[in-house]
Amino acid sequence: MSEESLYKSSTQNYDVKIKISLIKVAKEALKDKEVLIKKLPAGKIEISYKNIGYRTSNRLFPVALPRSIEIDKEFSEAIGLYLGDGMTSKNTIAMVQFTNKDCDICHFMIEFFKMKFNIPLDDIDLDISYRFGSEKNIIEKWSKVLCIMPEKFKIYKADENYFDETLHIRINGTVFRKIFQHIIENYLQEIKDISELRRGFLRGYFAAEGSISYYKKSGQLLSSISFSYNSQKEKWLRNFCIDCLKNEGISTTCSDVDNKGKIVICNWNNYQTLWNIDLFDRCNRKKNSFIKLIKKLKIYLRLDDRFRNKLFERLGMTQEKIAKLIDSYQGDVSQISKGIRPIEFRQLNVLCKLANINEDTTKNKITSLKVYHSKPIQYSKYFLDSLFKLKSV
Repeated sequence: MSEESLYKSSTQNYDVKIKISLIKVAKEALKDKEVLIKKLPAGKIEISYKNIGYRTSNRLFPVALPRSIEIDKEFSEAIGLYLGDGMTSKNTIAMVQFTNKDCDICHFMIEFFKMKFNIPLDDIDLDISYRFGSEKNIIEKWSKVLCIMPEKFKIYKADENYFDETLHIRINGTVFRKIFQHIIENYLQEIKDISELRRGFLRGYFAAEGSISYYKKSGQLLSSISFSYNSQKEKWLRNFCIDCLKNEGISTTCSDVDNKGKIVICNWNNYQTLWNIDLFDRCNRKKNSFIKLIKKLKIYLRLDDRFRNKLFERLGMTQEKIAKLIDSYQGDVSQISKGIRPIEFRQLNVLCKLANINEDTTKNKITSLKVYHSKPIQYSKYFLDSLFKLKSV
């Protein structure tokens, strides 16, 4: 079963966009400079500036950009990614740099800069840092997954690398850095207020700084989902993320140790909401981890009395035979058939197939649901649809 086939339950996607003029942004971002703007063909402009009060009259760091851009959900995802894994220090203003280890994320960000800002690939530096392995093999791998010629990459060994390989995507130039930084700093409120853009930001930020934790001693039972931040420098980012999550109806707690902060999310109702807003979709590695944990969960269901009685009547088998089919015991089957104890999801799936009862009928007859070692949870039709897709193998 491919993850693309899973039922997605987000509310209807509306084509929400915020159109902004880069001429206006450039003048605001470079308000202490003498901004020079030249119109180019094909809806582009060239932006440069002079330092007011400096002796030199040369134009500095010209860059060709579209006259206007649209902030849509992909743009919001890129902002979330950049705030997590991009260079944001105001002490280094001569470049835009994004660093990540996931090929799919790096491909997304390269395409983002190319498509949204018309930055040619020739103006994007791609450096690979690595700790182990063959430089030739590493370059060939990144070249293949990104569909970029091997000659484009520079590679160097970094023993301090926490990950084996990391790609550094860099665009040099103060003008572009200031414009990009200005957009991030001045359009977050609009992003937070618009559902589709807000969810895009959360997807991007989770792809960069999100993690999924589980109890190793309890069969890899999901314990929490979290976002990381620097508790000394990024409290504003923490608060912004918490506000976005709150607007989605998701409750959070915070944990700060030294400069390492975490926004922690627990409770299965919250996990259901995170799945419904497609939180995991920007990073395949993290999405696959979440799906893997869901598949391993033991989920127990209670059924409508009439439906439960009908199910066992249609099976027409002894309790001993049913127990063998669902890897259980006769005594447990007896209690399940009487509604004394709940039935595990996998067991119900097996019995409904044998009784020729379809999924839609079954889902409508579930009266309560609980995850192993948790309290019964509130659930929606969307959650059951996703659950059946995830667990029915």
